[in-house]
Amino acid sequence: FDAQLADGWAPVLHFAATDSTQTQLRADFAHHPEWAGRWRVAVAETQSAGRGRTGAAWQSEPAAGLWMTLGAALSVQPWWLPRASLVAGQAVADVLAARGVRVQLKWPNDVMAVVDGQWRKLGGILCERVSGGCGDGVWLCGLGLNLTRAPDDVPTAGCLAAMGWHGSRTELAVDLCRAIRSAVLAWIGRGGQLDVLGLEQ
Repeated sequence: FDAQLADGWAPVLHFAATDSTQTQLRADFAHHPEWAGRWRVAVAETQSAGRGRTGAAWQSEPAAGLWMTLGAALSVQPWWLPRASLVAGQAVADVLAARGVRVQLKWPNDVMAVVDGQWRKLGGILCERVSGGCGDGVWLCGLGLNLTRAPDDVPTAGCLAAMGWHGSRTELAVDLCRAIRSAVLAWIGRGGQLDVLGLEQ
């Protein structure tokens, strides 16, 4: 993972097991100011307290999916940051489409697809702004994707393997990191405009 990411990234935080990559990366920004200016990413084999929107729990079965959070200190107006989740979501959809997995985004954070004639949730995106001890303007983007199987007790869940994806988890993670970073920086360069997504301001 480290070797495949280009310059501009801090060393990857990798956990065999953790509570939440979002929690771990938030702490990393707070305690490692020497990486200021670099994008950072935390990835885990499994999480015990993965989070979804409105505090919902996210099941993270060992090696069954991709559980990671990336982020950076962004020099933008604070009220811009909620829009960054839309930009990140579109970047995720584009990366998956390039691998033959056509998904729909259910705003603000669900990655959906039709599997065997039924709408299934393949993953979710949770973005948040970190302030206080971590510094204003830090943006975190958590991403959970079911890759090889979906949780047995979530009937509405699906996985990428059911849609024909059989690739490298590391390569997918690297491409997602690069795509989200590139999309967010391009969005900042446009002055926060979302018209590229066909969305109303």
